[in-house]
Amino acid sequence: AGLDLQEESDLTPQPGAPKPAQEDNEVSRTLKGQRQLVNIFRTMRAAPQPVIALIHGPATGAGFGLALAADVRLVTPQAKMNVAMYKMGTTGGDMSISYFLPRLVGLSVASELMFTGRFIMGERAVRTNLASELFQTQEEMEAAGQKLAAEMLEGEVNGLRLTKECIQLSVDAPSFENAVALEDRQQVLMVVAGDWKRRIGNFSSSHKSKL
Repeated sequence: AGLDLQEESDLTPQPGAPKPAQEDNEVSRTLKGQRQLVNIFRTMRAAPQPVIALIHGPATGAGFGLALAADVRLVTPQAKMNVAMYKMGTTGGDMSISYFLPRLVGLSVASELMFTGRFIMGERAVRTNLASELFQTQEEMEAAGQKLAAEMLEGEVNGLRLTKECIQLSVDAPSFENAVALEDRQQVLMVVAGDWKRRIGNFSSSHKSKL
């Protein structure tokens, strides 16, 4: 997956197009197209549902950005990801990669991948915390993705949404106190307005029956 370079896009001015006005030059039009693409990743992060990426085969450039913007990544040995833009003569900072990659794998590995455009394969992706788990076949990975999604949906819907929000905000929280303040507010909200009492009763009953 990645941006299709064979197709015309808003990033490249059309041949024979009228000469742009001063406020609508090539730079501004290219920037507009760039920001339209980045809105895809912004939408993924703003979505209340967790996003699970299943990666089997190439995910380069914008495709790599899509994988990084997901909440959970599962891979096969055939997964092949890289910062393709650096290889094509632009910068390694593109499609939200400079935000997500260092947070997932650390600064050293992120710098290596962004400075070189090297590929990272499925096995190393798991070793560096880029992905959660490695599966030998695409079918096994897809089944695991379905199971993971089903487990997520066993919780309360608003609890799932708030948990995603909490993770995203806590990663960039300026302090421990900021993070726990957010947690406290979310927990109180769910206890008062959610389905907590019924669920805690069911949880206790199920554990007693196993004793």
